[in-house]
Amino acid sequence: MGNPYGNFYYHGVIYDDSAKTLTFKVVNNGRGYARDIGAEASWGHTRNRDGLVSGGGQLFKETISELIYAGARNGPPKTLEDYVTDFLIEESNFAKYLQGFKSDADNYEVPAIWYKTIPFTAPDGELTKVIFNVDPNQMITERSEGNNTFVLTIDKLPTPPHFQIDKFSQKLVSGELNNFMLEFDVKNTGEESGEAFVKIYEGDYDGTSTKTPVYSTSQIVVGLNKVNFSTFLDVTEFAKTTYCGRSKKYTLVIFDDKGKRTIILFPRPFYPVVLMAELRT
Repeated sequence: MGNPYGNFYYHGVIYDDSAKTLTFKVVNNGRGYARDIGAEASWGHTRNRDGLVSGGGQLFKETISELIYAGARNGPPKTLEDYVTDFLIEESNFAKYLQGFKSDADNYEVPAIWYKTIPFTAPDGELTKVIFNVDPNQMITERSEGNNTFVLTIDKLPTPPHFQIDKFSQKLVSGELNNFMLEFDVKNTGEESGEAFVKIYEGDYDGTSTKTPVYSTSQIVVGLNKVNFSTFLDVTEFAKTTYCGRSKKYTLVIFDDKGKRTIILFPRPFYPVVLMAELRT
């Protein structure tokens, strides 16, 4: 049936969503004549992403009468006598009545490619598979049986959740030196709703689940919508010096239920708290 990659020059089946049609194509890729070629197509569909389809049914089952290989002759080569006879017929005043006497009069065109177009509408919001089998019972001897089945997948499932961090901001709480308010949106750019797991880690996030976050929460984010999150972050640290040119690094990580994550690193300057004791005698 041709190579399963590339454009329709190679494809066995294409779906035209605007015209609501399926077009099937069979090519004789061998070097021999073939006839009585079985061809059948069926389909199934599902709302799940596992790709296991059901329902649907058979689209057609028929026999392709014959196919010749590309570049082959549709008749024997002409002899010199054939050329002379054909020339005299064409030059005769009775040419239109003598066409049946030409050397190729009994030849007929045997195609190398077979097409079939049928009406078909793939269900919205579902994944559809169209299975096209040629010579399903392997009645024709071939060089390879490996390309006799073509599966066309039409994916109209809603796009899965995909989270992005948007409008991230941090500001100092009024009247405090080391308490900051973090605020950000988690945007779901997918069409499906999904649960966003929000975690903040001190320092870099190394990709392991053993590190304890300083902040953790989760919430369902509806498809093509966003949810606002806010929290307070206390970066107080005790020190022996009043030097204030210090900072901590934090990592904001958004996980989906498949473990995919979006990460933002942000530094946070702070003022160390100096503990002082008075010695009395």
